[in-house]
Amino acid sequence: MALNLDQQGIEEAMMHPEACPALYVSGGSPDWRMASSNAVDVAVVNPEVYAILDGLFAGFGDVDMLLEDSAERKAYLEPFVSRVLQLDIDSKNAFAHHFSVRVMREFRASLDGVKTFPTDVEAVGALNGFSEFLLSLRQPISYINVFSSFQNLLSGDSSFDALREAYNSLNHDVADDLLGMNAYVSAVVLLLRHGAEHQMLTKDHLKWYLSVRDSKLDLLSGIAEADAGIIERKPCLKNHCVLESLRSIGVVCANRFFGEFFVNGEKVFDSDMYGLGNPCKDIVLEFVGDEAVVAMVDESMIKVLVYNLIKNSVKSAILNGLSGGKVIVEVVLSDDGCLVINVKDSGMGLSYDELRDHHTEIALRKETEGGPLSLLEELLLDEYWRDLVTPRVLNRQLLNRGESLHGGTGVGLDLARTIVEDLHHGLFRIYDHPRMGACVQILLPNTDSTDEVTRRAITKKHQAKEAASLAV
Repeated sequence: MALNLDQQGIEEAMMHPEACPALYVSGGSPDWRMASSNAVDVAVVNPEVYAILDGLFAGFGDVDMLLEDSAERKAYLEPFVSRVLQLDIDSKNAFAHHFSVRVMREFRASLDGVKTFPTDVEAVGALNGFSEFLLSLRQPISYINVFSSFQNLLSGDSSFDALREAYNSLNHDVADDLLGMNAYVSAVVLLLRHGAEHQMLTKDHLKWYLSVRDSKLDLLSGIAEADAGIIERKPCLKNHCVLESLRSIGVVCANRFFGEFFVNGEKVFDSDMYGLGNPCKDIVLEFVGDEAVVAMVDESMIKVLVYNLIKNSVKSAILNGLSGGKVIVEVVLSDDGCLVINVKDSGMGLSYDELRDHHTEIALRKETEGGPLSLLEELLLDEYWRDLVTPRVLNRQLLNRGESLHGGTGVGLDLARTIVEDLHHGLFRIYDHPRMGACVQILLPNTDSTDEVTRRAITKKHQAKEAASLAV
């Protein structure tokens, strides 16, 4: 096998992997949100795109039609589909991206109208309260239905691949939880109407589900808003109390994965109170930091990013059969104007052998299929160099490929870097040790300025200070 550099060049590349793009070849397709953002402005040249969108969304107020009658929904959508198919290729692409953004935004707005529900089934009007909650879910569910029908009607035209990916993402990340809420409260209503006694009707259980419901709706809203903002490459930078902002993410994660959730030592959630069978109930989730820290960030993007980084740590623990330990989210405000968010675990890091085997498997598959190999992949297939490839190089490959060793994160590492570095003008860094654990660091300039030059200058100043401290 002929390597692309001499021995000195290879050693230099492995010493400074972040400065050697020749070491890597981008793997796979870019995240659909990032691909979509490249075409989002094309519609400016064709007013017909906006005319179709406005006409299409004008009928979305008829929830019964969108939700209940698939034949009537199809009949409503078909004339708009016909107009879309007559567009030129650039305008088709633009329509796909603008339609996706608009559905995400309309869906997010509809979640604001979702009602709360009682925590006491014996209260006057309790049954009506649960029924009103179910009615309020109809609007956001109808947006998922119409998105499904519309992308099905456009199937077969590759111009709308981005639209289909947007639907798949919304359906995967949001629909299951929303439909789960609908099923849970429908069961409660059925039990109440038949006067049945059930654990679902106890005050503690309803109080638990209401707290989870609020946190889930907050996350679902954040996912839709973050997706739209990433596609448009327009982060909504506003001052937010960071730890409080992330609190709902902790509740959702604790309910789904962990046994206990703490904020600065105070227990916020304990799944054992409700007898839940969480896969990592002996792993603790803890948020630490100054609750008064306020930073200028896009709240939705940071929430979704931290949520997926926590999920990544949990997936690693499950697949490695690890028990005990912590996943810690640390919020720190530095004295030079930077917000630092560390997502770290205690001993659930990626092992060097796993990383190496993972990338070697990819290289072997590419070689078998006749695909081009990067220098790193050539090294991994070379008997001499394979054992000399450093963990730092392998970690960097995860970042460059936008992938995770233990499956997708919802927000891949490449997209995470885009959110932090391109949209917030900060730094996204990964540290890993097979025994000490992994840490993903999000460093964001904390300034009221939205000017890119100003924000990047703060980030560079922080980097210079770090370098100076290490040199001492």
